[in-house]
Amino acid sequence: MFEGYRIANTLALDSHARFGCEAQTLEDVMAAVSFAGQRDLPIYFTGEGSNLLPSKNVDACVVRMGLPGWEKTAESEQRVRLRICAGENWHQLVTLALSRNWYGLENLALIPGSVGAAPIQNIGAYGVELSDFVRSVRVLMPNLEVRDFDASSCEFGYRTSVFKKLTNHAILSVELELSKEARPVAHYPDVERWHERNHVDTPSPQTVFQAVTEIRRDKLPDPAEYPNAGSFFQNPVVSSGLAADLSRAFPELNVFVLQEETAKLSAAQLIDMAGCKSWQDGPVQCWQDQPLVLVNRGNASHEQLMEFAAAVHRAVDEQFGVSLTLEPVRIPG
Repeated sequence: MFEGYRIANTLALDSHARFGCEAQTLEDVMAAVSFAGQRDLPIYFTGEGSNLLPSKNVDACVVRMGLPGWEKTAESEQRVRLRICAGENWHQLVTLALSRNWYGLENLALIPGSVGAAPIQNIGAYGVELSDFVRSVRVLMPNLEVRDFDASSCEFGYRTSVFKKLTNHAILSVELELSKEARPVAHYPDVERWHERNHVDTPSPQTVFQAVTEIRRDKLPDPAEYPNAGSFFQNPVVSSGLAADLSRAFPELNVFVLQEETAKLSAAQLIDMAGCKSWQDGPVQCWQDQPLVLVNRGNASHEQLMEFAAAVHRAVDEQFGVSLTLEPVRIPG
């Protein structure tokens, strides 16, 4: 355990925890939980820091989950189950699965971060969510008991799960069930347009993977060059009544019907239409090609990012009456 531990994050924020370490084994995680408990300190578990918004000084113990490895837990002619440890890289998992002809994850290609972080916000993209494949999530409880949460116990929703509340529970591994039958999900507009441009009449998992990786590289900044945490805002889910009112007032607005009573709006489009797409305040900027991504172009502080995000929130709320929700996981000071 190290004092003044630097909290890794792709926003390049200067952030340090009172204590911290990287855990490579279950024993490492248990030792960290015991250490924090003996000192009555809060404990937080992180991955590669790609969806993280840490404060400058965090009076807590922060554990970076680096547990490696994966294994098959079951297999049939049609399906395969895998248990993947928390420290594995998500995109490398997607690439591995596709190379073995295990299908389903290709729409989630190039999402940054680790496997252990993926269930927390129920990562999703281009018409697919992680929860479509989760069988269970293995967790270390604060009392050092290891427990498997089945999919229903994870309380998955749009960019959320029970683990957003259980921040003192360490995700050790995730069990996924994938298909051996190719059933590509290619109906998302951007993915459809890619197939049309490339004259692909019959989409496959491989072409969907290629489409998603190219689309993401074109739209999103590389965190190594332009520090960011991916989507800074969630796509808002609103009542069908409000969606209908907004459609009448703003005919160009994209509305995705979820159920009879709810609809999803594009946060990027709302930010653009509210006039924020070209905004820059000091080192913080909305990314031109995807304005729901906030970029740290210099030495931005946590406070500067939050002030900029609040200004975008106000602009969207004033014009549309829609409240944006932050997507990155916050670690308070």
